[in-house]
Amino acid sequence: MKVIFFNFLFLFAFLIISRIIPHPPNFTPILATAILAPQIFSKKLYLSIFLIILAMLISDLFIGFHKYIIFTYIPLILIIIMSNSFSKVKTSILVMAVSSPLIFFLISNFGVWALSNFYTKDLNGFLECYFLALPFYGNSLTSTVLFSLVFFLTRNLIIKSNKTKFI
Repeated sequence: MKVIFFNFLFLFAFLIISRIIPHPPNFTPILATAILAPQIFSKKLYLSIFLIILAMLISDLFIGFHKYIIFTYIPLILIIIMSNSFSKVKTSILVMAVSSPLIFFLISNFGVWALSNFYTKDLNGFLECYFLALPFYGNSLTSTVLFSLVFFLTRNLIIKSNKTKFI
């Protein structure tokens, strides 16, 4: 129980800080954490969702809330649920590190197109919204792959070091 609590607090603080400090747009460990949280918390889905949403809410208190927030939080929950369904960690990280930024990109930008006055409510406006968001997608993809790799390697090092201590 202590380990779960420590992991939760560490990730919670890390996620909040990573969103508050200056960084390139959409270059945070949020998606990577959503992918790996089910593994970290032994498939305790509620704990993974609670971690991500609470960290988002707290950091949004500092950053600011917006009318597209539901289109930001829903893909995160969906990513956690999808990642939780994989039985092999290596497979889930590989598949999810590539697909999660796309899921987030499609859902969040749909919200921007549907709820904003920036784009016309036709096919041209829809395509323009997604086209102009491509740089954000690139940042999300890069950060998700990078942070997923770092998290996975760190997790494996910790597991290996714990096994050797008890041998």
